Amino acid sequence: MAAHALRHSNLRICPHDVSRHVMTFHKKAFRNPSWFVGQVSRQTINSHLLSPPCRDGSFVVRNSQTSDDIAISVRQGNDVKHYIIHQDREGFFYVNTSRSGSPPFFKSISELIQYYQEHQFGNKGFILTKALLQVRYLPILSKN
Repeated sequence: MAAHALRHSNLRICPHDVSRHVMTFHKKAFRNPSWFVGQVSRQTINSHLLSPPCRDGSFVVRNSQTSDDIAISVRQGNDVKHYIIHQDREGFFYVNTSRSGSPPFFKSISELIQYYQEHQFGNKGFILTKALLQVRYLPILSKN
């Protein structure tokens, strides 16, 4: 099945504005943007995901630096893997993770994330755990 990447040039936004803009432009793609950080560099994401308290499976969804795609960055051991989230011609979302067989397809990116929080993801078969924002920032906010 031929696929093309999800394009979203109108999503170049700051993380604090994500909810309003994401829901306006991509209601189908995003239903819970707590894991979406917008335009953040790979280097910054790598640094955060490789620092405590992040563990295997900690992840974030972000705008790609090299194209108008959306990427998911996932901690795997002492490394961070980056995968493009694709959209097929029928509007379904998927990720090529180098696992054998055809990847599952989803109606929204939220459904994709939810699925991989319960099923193996990537070529080493890990499960997505906590989003970076949930791991690093929510405990800080809850102290106030």
